[in-house]
Amino acid sequence: MFQGYTSTIINAPIETVWDRIKDFNGLASWHPMVQSSRIEEGLANGVIGCIRELTLRDGGEKVREQLLGYSNLDYSIVYNILESNMPVSDYISTMRLRSVVDGNITFFEWSVTFNIDPGHDGNEQTDFFTSEVYQSGFDSLKEMFG
Repeated sequence: MFQGYTSTIINAPIETVWDRIKDFNGLASWHPMVQSSRIEEGLANGVIGCIRELTLRDGGEKVREQLLGYSNLDYSIVYNILESNMPVSDYISTMRLRSVVDGNITFFEWSVTFNIDPGHDGNEQTDFFTSEVYQSGFDSLKEMFG
C-alpha cells in the first residue's frame, strides 16, 4: 500500500473555500485537469455512494469515482476511484479543510492510499498524485482566491 499527502494554505476563509470544493460533481469548476463531470444514474450528487464520471482535459480520458464520505461539519470529502487507466487499485483519497484563525485563511490537505499494479512504480504514482494532480488543484484555488 502506498500513501501520499500534500497540503497548502488558501488565502480565503474556510467557508469560502468549502463553498467552491464541496460539490462532488463540481470538480471541473476549479480543477484544471478536469474538463467535465457528470453524476451517473442512481444516487443524486452529494449522496454517499453516488458515482461521478470525470472527463480529463488531456486526451479526454474518463475516470469514475465514488463518494465514500462527506462532512459539512469536518469540511471533508472522501472518494475512491472505481475505473481509470492508471495502474492503481484500492485508491482512496481524502480532501480536508482546516480553519487557520490567524489571518482567516484555510489549510487544505489532500491525501491518498492505493495499491500499485505489478510492473509499475508506486513512488512515481504517488508523486504524480501529490505533485501534479493535487498541486494543480491547489494552484487553481490559490489563483481564484488571490
